[in-house]
Amino acid sequence: MTQPGAVHRRKTHPSQPTGSMNLAPIPATLPDWGILAEKLPAAPKIFGRLQRLLADGNSDVESISTLVRVDASLTSRVIRLANSAMYSFSEPVSSLEEAINRVGFREVLRLVGLVASQGLFSREVVAYGLEGEQLWQNCLATAIATEMAARCHNLDPYDHYIHGLLRSLGKVVLNHHFISGGGTGDPYPGCRIAPSLMDWEKKSFGITSPEVAAKVLRIWSFPEEVVKPITRQYYLDPLDRNPGVELEILRVGMLVAIRLGKGLPPEAGLLESSDAMAVLGGRFSNGQIENLIMETRSSLNSTLGALD
Repeated sequence: MTQPGAVHRRKTHPSQPTGSMNLAPIPATLPDWGILAEKLPAAPKIFGRLQRLLADGNSDVESISTLVRVDASLTSRVIRLANSAMYSFSEPVSSLEEAINRVGFREVLRLVGLVASQGLFSREVVAYGLEGEQLWQNCLATAIATEMAARCHNLDPYDHYIHGLLRSLGKVVLNHHFISGGGTGDPYPGCRIAPSLMDWEKKSFGITSPEVAAKVLRIWSFPEEVVKPITRQYYLDPLDRNPGVELEILRVGMLVAIRLGKGLPPEAGLLESSDAMAVLGGRFSNGQIENLIMETRSSLNSTLGALD
């Protein structure tokens, strides 16, 4: 049995030093991302289809409930959350249709995303040295902060919530590839050895996690408005004075998660660039960032309490 804190490492070729990271690009062919995506839980795929359904403007309670009911566990958890302190209805919700009517279509999307992402991100990600709870709380904190930041500028909070919630999808998919024998065989060695996470991903897998996330999100029918900022989340040109509001708000959400102690160690080198992005263009003042931190902390604690 693996001891706590042990480093996961696959066997290396005798000619490869076991104490160093293989920095050579991977010659092997990249996997079929569609096949890897099929190995993930079903709920995120439903989340993508629901997002599409609500975007076309012709959805109704029946079409939404039919889609969500494909996953019985997802259905029961949505009803449970509708009955939680998050909403505090005077009368309990007894059915999915009633939950949809009471909380509203877009809020059901948020609940489905919450349940789907917990199942997706709450498992150990050995390729990156991350515990499941660590990754899950980072995703949730980033999503809540991104949603609140969007509200500050009268933008659609639900779309931005999705950006924050699913931004680490590529890490989970690459981890499935890793534990199946893909990549160099060594997990992420830490910021001191590999300060650039994207460089390490390229050298280890031949592709970055945001690029993988984009491929899977498209397979799951998410629109380009969701895909684009997730794809660009690690790219920052200090001279770019107009990076796009979606990317800017996502980076603010990432910064808030870091400030709340919910950052991911492999992304530690992003703190400085996140700070730069947060004030880029004057969209968010330091005071606004501090308010977002306080509001996100409160909402995060309430959400985690409802999920217990």
